[in-house]
Amino acid sequence: RRPTPPTQIKIGGVIYAVELVREVPGAGDGFGLYGRTCDATAQQRGSCEVNNHIYLEVGRPLIQEQTTLLHEIQHAILGIDKSAKQTTYHYFIYELSPKLLELLQDNPGLYHYLTATESK
Repeated sequence: RRPTPPTQIKIGGVIYAVELVREVPGAGDGFGLYGRTCDATAQQRGSCEVNNHIYLEVGRPLIQEQTTLLHEIQHAILGIDKSAKQTTYHYFIYELSPKLLELLQDNPGLYHYLTATESK
């Protein structure tokens, strides 16, 4: 049986709903998205209708789905508005590391999903 992502993930003090969808909202923006994180900033910009939501495209290989979820989680941790911000590599790691640790501590099921492999 194929592993499925958790339906909710606590990121900082916010609970994000995780939803598998046929079409990711805003996917027509030219980035070839397999996922999207919706927070208050994205909602204000009009790229998402729902706040605190992570969308993942169904039908992708498990490894791609897992990678996309981890990618979207990092957007949620750092904030959508910081995605294009210039920063140093070390500062990025310094800012992200404790938040990733907190994420894994708050969501033990997430670790199991991200480390699962597809059954043959």
